[in-house]
Amino acid sequence: MKKKKAGRILALAMAFSMLLAGACGQAPAETPEETAETAQQSGESTESAAETQQETQSGGEAAAVSEYPDYLNLENTYPVIKEDAEPIKLKVAMTMQDASGEWDDLWLSKYLKEKYNIELEMEYLYYSTLPERKSLMLNSGDLPDIMINWQFTTDELVKYGQEEGLLLACDEYMNETLTPGLTHYWTDEVRKACTTPDGHVYSLPNLKDGSEENVGSLSRLFINKAWLDELGLEMPRTLDEFVDAMYAIKEADPAGVGSENLYPLGGGMTTENTTWYLLNALGYNTASTTVNASATPCIRDGEVVIPVYDMDVYQEYLKLMNQFYQDGIINSNFFTIETTEVNAQMNAGQTAVYNNAPFVSGITTWSDWAACYPLTSDWQEEPEAADSPTVTVGGVAISADTEYPELCMRFLDIFYNNEPDSCRQFWGGPGDPQYDYGFVTVKWDEEAQEMRMDATQFPEGYAEWDYMVEFMAGNTMDFGAGGLRESIVKRAADNGHEMAPHQEYDVTIPDHHWRASMAENVVPYVKATFPTIYYVDAETSQRLTDLLTVIQPYVEEQTALFISGGRPLSETADFVEELEGMGMEELLTIYKDIYSAYNNQ
Repeated sequence: MKKKKAGRILALAMAFSMLLAGACGQAPAETPEETAETAQQSGESTESAAETQQETQSGGEAAAVSEYPDYLNLENTYPVIKEDAEPIKLKVAMTMQDASGEWDDLWLSKYLKEKYNIELEMEYLYYSTLPERKSLMLNSGDLPDIMINWQFTTDELVKYGQEEGLLLACDEYMNETLTPGLTHYWTDEVRKACTTPDGHVYSLPNLKDGSEENVGSLSRLFINKAWLDELGLEMPRTLDEFVDAMYAIKEADPAGVGSENLYPLGGGMTTENTTWYLLNALGYNTASTTVNASATPCIRDGEVVIPVYDMDVYQEYLKLMNQFYQDGIINSNFFTIETTEVNAQMNAGQTAVYNNAPFVSGITTWSDWAACYPLTSDWQEEPEAADSPTVTVGGVAISADTEYPELCMRFLDIFYNNEPDSCRQFWGGPGDPQYDYGFVTVKWDEEAQEMRMDATQFPEGYAEWDYMVEFMAGNTMDFGAGGLRESIVKRAADNGHEMAPHQEYDVTIPDHHWRASMAENVVPYVKATFPTIYYVDAETSQRLTDLLTVIQPYVEEQTALFISGGRPLSETADFVEELEGMGMEELLTIYKDIYSAYNNQ
């Protein structure tokens, strides 16, 4: 049996009492203005008393709204609880880093208490034991008011929210009065990512910048442009040009390592995988860069496909990879190579293409490299790169049994309220001396061109992350809007410094160089692909698991055989029949249904 939600019970009780009042002839129904006047006389919030109905964020249906508790401050962002109200301590269980200090000793605890009048009775969870602890607490039904950094999966949100009613339907408490910050960011993409099939929201989002500001979230591939220039070659724009460049580099041996020791298309199938780039050139717009990319749903020509089950085109990938294998364009140990060897080959000049920011391999010639353009081909007319999601879910949830649903929502909303300094303050420590409590403060970092913790104040042996974990907050929060560029810019303005509204790069800095190249060569071509966040019922989820458990390892095994020559390419039709026998058609149908449901929300 599902547990009843506190907000719904209260709303129903109020509605029932109103019906009784009308039935007994005690008084005619008041107008909103009269209701507000009555509320003023009784000390209740005028705005909330006048508001007797709201549209739910998920479906637009009219839903009764309870009066807001008297103790809540709805006029300003802080304090959340009025200073003259009786103290309330919310129970919170938060996953912390192992090195975190005691909650009451952390800067964040003191800050929340003094500025927001919020006290948390904190229980620590740790990532090493999170799955077990989370399962035990959810199965017992004895939950804290708020669960932070629990890493809820979409399946878990459906199970514990929609099906078992253990999690609060947050959408029933979302509106401009109670949650102005969250409401401001409630775009269509955020709504789709957060809304389960029953139309409710059981986890609040973690907001991220789009690809223009967050190029690091995109799939990436880099080529040694200095070698191209030396050979008189342009940056490849088509698949044919890319293939020609690989062979030209192989033959020329620019680093003098011996052509037989040069593998232009670097990486391996299971580490620093580069083959997704070839799939993309054939029209498979996928964000997956793993060994399972061939068995992952993606969009091709506007339709949901699974590359390996689209054999008319996929066989072109197998042919090309087999050719690369035979001709030494990829390493003979492509299927077993490890990251340390991939990086060693980079530093030895044995690789022309690398599936990561070049400087992370340890090379000093990182400025010679450039981000590869998305390619066109006979099967792909326009270049496309898979866009990255701007929202993730599962970082925070509220118990359906909490006595304080409005307080929980009002508290969590400060992590989205980007008008005052609310959400900005949590991500880097105190900028206002009034709230430093003797901890390390932030200052303007001229080189980084942003506010950073003052490294000169760190105790000996501490770096920024170490200090933040042990003394400041114990961990970052997996929800909120504090990580947005908008927030970072405003944080600088809070402290008297002006940052550019959009990311700017200094290409003399390794970490800026590759990002600038991505911004120029990849970002203009990003396009939405198959959603990374979607919800299915328990039966469908289990069926997906059953199918993928059988199909993905077989695809990995057989693809390696086709590429290495262990299985002739003439047997691709037989391979498709084998996949059909494993349920590939059913798997594709499930993904098509998911995509349709996502687009029709």
